[in-house]
Amino acid sequence: MFRYDSRYYGSMLTVAWTIMGKAMPPYFYCLFGFLLVAIGGTTHC
Repeated sequence: MFRYDSRYYGSMLTVAWTIMGKAMPPYFYCLFGFLLVAIGGTTHC
């Protein structure tokens, strides 16, 4: 089964955030953060 590793997940998010930060407008962070909350992640907004 899939084991939830917060450190690994967090590092992937950091990379994704860095990439999106260069390509996406700032409000996208709130949108994506809200999506993570809906999925069961943590908010960044």
